[in-house]
Amino acid sequence: MFYLVLLVLVLFGGSLAVLVIENVPAFATAVQLSFFVWKTPPLPMGTWLLISCLLGAVVLYVVSIYAAFQERLELRRLRQRVAELERARVEARRPSGPLQAFPLAGLRPGVSSGPLPPFPEYESA
Repeated sequence: MFYLVLLVLVLFGGSLAVLVIENVPAFATAVQLSFFVWKTPPLPMGTWLLISCLLGAVVLYVVSIYAAFQERLELRRLRQRVAELERARVEARRPSGPLQAFPLAGLRPGVSSGPLPPFPEYESA
């Protein structure tokens, strides 16, 4: 799998290099951008493309940091909830009153102390 990803990256990088080399005059053309009354200094088109890619990466990074922070808060809240439920389960298993003692004197292993209950699967026959 690693070699497949490496091959794809090499092919993509090589294709991008060929694109840039064959179109140097287009990427070297100076362009001035304007936004309402604000005008940028003339820079080559390749520089503007590089700036836009870097700004896109920064925006994506900021959004991913925000999402990771929200997920961390949610994970912390869920862990606290699990701890509360585990404490409640342990508390529910503890006996709340005195234990009831059962007499064991009349019980013998393998000997029934009374009639056996009827089995539903044998009643229909």
